[in-house]
Amino acid sequence: MIFLFQKNIQIGKNWNPSALIIRNIKTFYINKDNFNESFINLIDHLSIDIEKMKQKFLTDKRRYEIEGFYKYIQNLFDNPIFKIDDNNYCIIDLKFLFDGVCSGFLWHLNRISPTKFEQIKDQYGQLLEEYFIFLLKEIFKNKSISSTNKDEGKPDAFLHYNDYILIFKFTTEYYRFASLYNTEKQDFLDDLYKILFNEGKNDPRGRGKKDKGKFLKLNTYIEEQKDEGKKIIPVLVTENYLGDYDLINEFDEFIDKEISKKNLNNLIKYKPLIINLDDLEMFWSISDSNNAEKELICYIESWEKEKKNSFHYNFSLYLEYKSGNVTENSEIKEFFYFYRGNATP
Repeated sequence: MIFLFQKNIQIGKNWNPSALIIRNIKTFYINKDNFNESFINLIDHLSIDIEKMKQKFLTDKRRYEIEGFYKYIQNLFDNPIFKIDDNNYCIIDLKFLFDGVCSGFLWHLNRISPTKFEQIKDQYGQLLEEYFIFLLKEIFKNKSISSTNKDEGKPDAFLHYNDYILIFKFTTEYYRFASLYNTEKQDFLDDLYKILFNEGKNDPRGRGKKDKGKFLKLNTYIEEQKDEGKKIIPVLVTENYLGDYDLINEFDEFIDKEISKKNLNNLIKYKPLIINLDDLEMFWSISDSNNAEKELICYIESWEKEKKNSFHYNFSLYLEYKSGNVTENSEIKEFFYFYRGNATP
């Protein structure tokens, strides 16, 4: 999704998001003269000046069902760019900026028109699922990918390579905003349960969600494939960063305990991988399409053997680290019109 953002944002004359350096605040300043009019309209929509910011913080009367949520963070999500004057802006939060021009627009729409939000939400999910399948087919050139995303009760795709089967399931489900920015972990874990382990509409922990959790589905998909005698790697691909399996397990072994309680024996034998669309885009950028299957499996297996820390809990960062942070694949450059440090029109 970051590359998609970059493709759409490369309309400035002297600025692009790849030039942002987290430790250098100067790179977060934006001058209006560096952008064309259409993009300035987007910046203005996401920005806020000091007087409006004061007023918004003083008059915010929104209430949330989750205790411990610092609600004023929502204001920074709504307006991740600070308007200094008529010509100059400063990015307050880079993640909120990316979110605001990607999936975040849905939540802006939800506040403006809940009816239109419901109409667009499903279409947005279908569009992203098609993009996910597109990524797989571009990376592996259709050689070993079989898409089943139109078949009810089936995984979204399979990747067959030698003695391996990768089973893919895609989802746009994510945490509630108030669960992420909270002093308590329970609401965060409740959201994870609903996404991964919900047993259906009668599950008291599922908050009425009808669809079964993604790990329950992966467990079933493995059952249908394990007789082939190959090594199975179940892969949950999310729109946004949900968290690595081992990272989530730091919360009192949450995943391991739920897998055991649900008797998901296939997931005990075949540990599932949790990655997101950014990870697939990153892999595409460093991969060789003639050898992509082998490369992906090697990266996955080496990552799982790592003594993970905060850096390696993120698969994209691990890929950058192992590859030397170099974009090798010319096809992704052509598709996204994106070169490190440069943009092509």
